[in-house]
Amino acid sequence: MKQLIILFTTMAMAMNVNAQNQNPSNNDSLKTVQKSVEMEEITIEQARIIAKPDGKLIIPSTAQREAATNGYSLLSKLALPRIRVDNVLHTITAIGNNGSVQLRINGTIAAKEDLLTLDPKLVKNIDFIDNPGVRYGQDIGYVINIRTMRKDSGGVIGVDLSNSLSAVNGNNTAYGKLNHKDSEFALTYNFGYQDFKGNDYTEKADYLLNDNTHYKVERTTVSNRARYFNNSLQMKYNLADSANYVFQAAFSTDLNNSPGDDALRLLTEGQTKQLTNQWESERSFTPVLDLYFYHKLGKRQSITANAVGTSIATKGKVFQDEGVPYRFSVDGRTWSLHTEAIYENQLKSFTLSLGLQHDIKYTRNEYSGDVSSLNQMHNQQYYLFGEAKGNWEKLSYVAGLGVTNIRYRQAKDRYNYWLFRPKFSLGYSLTPSLNLRYTFEINEHLSKIAMISNTRIRENSREWRVGNPNIEPNKVVNHTLSLELYKPRLTNMLSIHYRNNSNPNMSHYERTPDNQFLYSQLNQKRIEMFYAGNYFRYDLIPEKLACSTNIMLFRFLNKGFDYKHYLTAYNLSASIEAYLGKWSVSAYADNGWKFVEGETMSHQAAAIYVGAGYRTGNLTLSLYWQNPLMAHPQMQHTNILNRYVSKDIRMRGSDYGNLINFNVSWKLEYGRKYKAIDRRLNHRDTQTGIMKSK
Repeated sequence: MKQLIILFTTMAMAMNVNAQNQNPSNNDSLKTVQKSVEMEEITIEQARIIAKPDGKLIIPSTAQREAATNGYSLLSKLALPRIRVDNVLHTITAIGNNGSVQLRINGTIAAKEDLLTLDPKLVKNIDFIDNPGVRYGQDIGYVINIRTMRKDSGGVIGVDLSNSLSAVNGNNTAYGKLNHKDSEFALTYNFGYQDFKGNDYTEKADYLLNDNTHYKVERTTVSNRARYFNNSLQMKYNLADSANYVFQAAFSTDLNNSPGDDALRLLTEGQTKQLTNQWESERSFTPVLDLYFYHKLGKRQSITANAVGTSIATKGKVFQDEGVPYRFSVDGRTWSLHTEAIYENQLKSFTLSLGLQHDIKYTRNEYSGDVSSLNQMHNQQYYLFGEAKGNWEKLSYVAGLGVTNIRYRQAKDRYNYWLFRPKFSLGYSLTPSLNLRYTFEINEHLSKIAMISNTRIRENSREWRVGNPNIEPNKVVNHTLSLELYKPRLTNMLSIHYRNNSNPNMSHYERTPDNQFLYSQLNQKRIEMFYAGNYFRYDLIPEKLACSTNIMLFRFLNKGFDYKHYLTAYNLSASIEAYLGKWSVSAYADNGWKFVEGETMSHQAAAIYVGAGYRTGNLTLSLYWQNPLMAHPQMQHTNILNRYVSKDIRMRGSDYGNLINFNVSWKLEYGRKYKAIDRRLNHRDTQTGIMKSK
């Protein structure tokens, strides 16, 4: 396109010069004066972010794709608004406690192994959905869908080795893919490990007793050790004709082992001091079978189906001796089946989607020892939805309606919950680069399964955690207004959001006659959240140097039956990226985020990352420095605000301070033909329903 514009401009200027230099007084001959025309190179830039009714379409730059080593690395370079990417621990978190982040690759929910084996050079674009529609699951704040090309022939083998130099921590992946015509065979193995000994826990607790006296105690760490090992194996077969159908069968197994999370703590009560022990261990085995099918019906219609079966076997042990020795074991079994089907019709003026989801789950957790309990929970959910999406002149819209039916049974406790879930998003283009968008949505929220078990476990000599089988889902109402500016080198997004959780499950403490304190959850009045934020990104030098900032202001209101807790907080983050040929350098920092939910006020840790990478051929070497020049960074600060139990809890970790991670990414491939593939559904179950002390 650039060459055509230059050619047409040159021709036009040449014709103009020729016409101006013709001599009209001499009819016998035309004298042409030749001129040398020098033109500067013309660069045509296109915005890398495109506004959509439910979010944004992001096109990574060539420099970003070439400098990244895997999916986590690529997402960290994009500096997505309100998203924190930890490139060492391989986590992606939504800043502000505004729901979880759902990761997808070509439409399918992606596991950690999928992002580690992702080839950034094959990424076409990224669909960043900050207002998920009715087709997505519950408690989803953001959806990141990475669209890629896939090989049409040949194969690839590779490794992504990420290990810390300053601590015992690592995540290593080896993979291979073989393509033959429409078929692809893939095998992935991942091994992760961690052995941290520098976690420091300090708790100052104040208990109000029945006689109105205060019992104060301090718990501090003397020594600790937290270990885990993870082995994952995935086998996948994919048959795809990108124009007509896709069939995929994937079988994976996860073997997780936490041989010991041990802590020796000093308990101080006035002038009295004593040492207490606590430890817990857990291992689990999770096989998953995932079947997926997509078929195009004619030119405009398609149908997509997905079935995922999951089994989780868990064995755990817990011990503590604050007060008197207390130990129990748990033997857990979980079976679940998720099925889903979506019909889509691309009509002239809009796209219509209709879908049905069904989940069925059985959980059986048997506790023995000082906890004697058998939980057998039956959960079932139906979800029917329809959605229309389209454009009309300067307007873009998404309108959907879902109906949820959730059923639950445990012994004599049960509920049958119905909720209509409307979703409406309207966007208007004020100018070609300036968009105004408003979104309204109602969805449901469910408590974590462990909190609805009928089990009671001890946390320490004064406190107990008690499940409540009578907790029911609740309705959540969301309003969002945003003004978004997208220029080739500049992006600015101003947003205002209001959320109202009516009748949610909230903290509840009960004091017993013998001065024991029971923590549980009840459906109470409401939780409201308001935030306003502005995200700014500017490419100082296109493809070479970019910076971004994000400023957010939060207001939380928690209204229970017998308490009210308010909080105003802010979050600041900034990042910078530089691409210098084979070298890349990046830095990120934020002040963490603070929130209050129920009677818990928490300040999640601030984050500082500095990284550099060098690429040569198929080999990329990266060095990543987390929490630089900090020996004992604070990981979390929590306050319990209850009238009976007040606490100040701080967690620090020397292993997280000056954490240096070295990454080696290498691959060997052959065959250079690619084609697009778009898988649209997937689901994986990870909830075991096991009650834990924290």
